[in-house]
Amino acid sequence: MEQGKLLPTGARTAAARGSRLLLIQKIFVGTLQMAGGQGATQLLNFARNLLIARLIGPEQFGLGLTCLLVVAFVEMASDFSWHRFIVQDEQGEAPSLQATLHTFLLVRGVILAAALLFGAGFLTQVLGVPSELQWTYQVLAVVPLLVGMTHLDVKRFQRRLRYGPDVASQCIGNLSGLLVGVAAAVMLGDYRSMLAAVVVRYTVATLVTHLVAERPYRIGYDRAIAHRAWRFGWPLLVNGSLLFASSQGDRAVIVRTFGVAVFGVYGAVALVTQAVASLIVNVIGNLGLPILAAHQRSRADYITAYNRMGSISALTAIIVCVPMFAVLPTLIPLLYGDGFTMPHMLVGVLIMVLMALIFRNWPTIAMLALGDSRIVMLENGSRISGIAFAVAAAYTGGSVLHVAGALMLGEFAATVTIFLLIKRFHNFPIEYAAMLFSIVLAVGISCLLVEYWWERNLVVSFTAYPLILVAGLVSLYLASSEVRSLARDLRAIAQRQVPTQDPLRSESL
Repeated sequence: MEQGKLLPTGARTAAARGSRLLLIQKIFVGTLQMAGGQGATQLLNFARNLLIARLIGPEQFGLGLTCLLVVAFVEMASDFSWHRFIVQDEQGEAPSLQATLHTFLLVRGVILAAALLFGAGFLTQVLGVPSELQWTYQVLAVVPLLVGMTHLDVKRFQRRLRYGPDVASQCIGNLSGLLVGVAAAVMLGDYRSMLAAVVVRYTVATLVTHLVAERPYRIGYDRAIAHRAWRFGWPLLVNGSLLFASSQGDRAVIVRTFGVAVFGVYGAVALVTQAVASLIVNVIGNLGLPILAAHQRSRADYITAYNRMGSISALTAIIVCVPMFAVLPTLIPLLYGDGFTMPHMLVGVLIMVLMALIFRNWPTIAMLALGDSRIVMLENGSRISGIAFAVAAAYTGGSVLHVAGALMLGEFAATVTIFLLIKRFHNFPIEYAAMLFSIVLAVGISCLLVEYWWERNLVVSFTAYPLILVAGLVSLYLASSEVRSLARDLRAIAQRQVPTQDPLRSESL
């Protein structure tokens, strides 16, 4: 930095711009790498679900999806987010920190495995499935045990924006699950194929984390580190339970109220939107967390990076979701078969939920980068309102559409809540977030109205959606200097107007 002080004002300005472009370039390249890996992972998951669904039909597929529901419950309801702590904490490279987290993960896995072994019978009652499936959920006890033995080197690498090892473990695990699951579906023809796919996927993924690690696997305990990890993680533990209830609660309500056949059809669509959400949330989150965490000591730099991440999230929500409104309602029965036909409005509501998830990932990651997990916990607490209304709708004779609509309202309520909380506790400006949210919401409602009025008029739909997409992108460009700045930076990168060496030797990454 001393060298930078000797530069003339104009040179320092050019150097600062060059540094920023280098950062944007690194983010851009990292995004492509992460998106490719996550895209492959989600594509493998989608292929597994699609092939198994076509082979075993809606009812058996619905039973198989309860395995995914149970795994999601044990993972999310016991998630301390230690994989994020190792990225966020300033001492994340310390071997003692990694060993302590390995111990925590292993203990957690043993406790969860025991809970599944002894609580499987209770799960069959809660989900309203035959008691004969008890053994299935007992077999699933191996999953949290495997997760507890994960080598955290693959997460530590992300501190340097190195995502390949983590992506490799996920892709290889999912490929193994796909091959085994499809083979089991051909041989068995029922829900057990999904059980086999899930167990093999986690077994192989855990093994690969050890194969690609640089450090030997160690367990240990450091009291000071344990205290920080607990302080970071306990709100996220509560948050995980709230997150499961708000993001998976609709599926639990549907399988118990409407049966496994309806759940199989609903789940086929929900898994598509969930896969897209997981891809985008993981890409933006895994890139944004270390970048935002590097700016914690400068409020001005942090808010600049925070606003830039908001621009990216809003653009992504519109660019991804508008085309899905156009094609997904027609595409689902073509892919899965006529038995999986679903009302267009219901598909549209699930896409609205996806839009909210993509957009709200921005403030969520920003708060985790600051280590303020309590706001994330409170945000997901507000999402429970949607599930409360969904339960009320289901048990008062409402349809599946009413259940999904209640979930959608809860998602948008949570979006408003988190920005108000950030304003209250951190005094971040709320005007920019409100402007972005208004544009994203207007685009989503416009698409939903097209589905409502012209559900089966493909000519009108395919005319309206491009217009809505262009209108949304133009609105963001005109209303946001951040979006215009992002466009200029990407053009500069495309034209190779980036210096090969950072003049200020920035260490922000």
